Amino acid sequence: MFVGDKLSDLNKQQAEQLNVKWVELRADGGYKRFAEVLTQLGIPHKRLDGNLASALDKILDKTAANDDNRGTSFF
Repeated sequence: MFVGDKLSDLNKQQAEQLNVKWVELRADGGYKRFAEVLTQLGIPHKRLDGNLASALDKILDKTAANDDNRGTSFF
């Protein structure tokens, strides 16, 4: 999966030729394509109905705690 803020038409064409899934975040609804790609790749996910900032804080806290348990740093 290739994720970028802005992708040129050539980048998208090359990715498709190589069967690489791509997501352009700056495009209208680009973040929605991320969910579509996850589905195409069979990666489980669920829709976020709440506040993104709050959810990210919880996810990063949990991820950092998991990394601390393994003796590695998240950042």
